[in-house]
Amino acid sequence: MLTRGKSTSHTEPEMPDTYQIYRRLKRARASDAISREIATIFGQMAEERLATRQDIREINLSIAILDKDLKAEIATSRAETLRWILAMMIAQTGLLFAAIKALT
Repeated sequence: MLTRGKSTSHTEPEMPDTYQIYRRLKRARASDAISREIATIFGQMAEERLATRQDIREINLSIAILDKDLKAEIATSRAETLRWILAMMIAQTGLLFAAIKALT
C-alpha cells in the first residue's frame, strides 16, 4: 500500500512517503511492479523498525526503575562494606590488646 509520509498520531513516528518513492522510481523508468514493490518494502521496514513515542516512554520508565534499583543496591553494598571495615578494626584492636597483654 502506498502512503503519504504524514503522521496522523502523536504516538506514531512519521512514516516515509512511499507514494513519492513510487513516483520517483517510475520517473526513473522502473516498471510499475518494481516501483510499487520497492516503495512497499520501504514502508514495511519503517513500520517494523521505527520506535514510537510510547516505546520511548516505556524505555525511559524501565531505565528509571533500573536506576532506582541500582542506587538502592549501591547503598546496601556501601553499608555492608562499612560494617566489614568496622568489624575488622574492632578485631585488629582486640588482637593488638591481646598481643600487648601477652608480651607484658
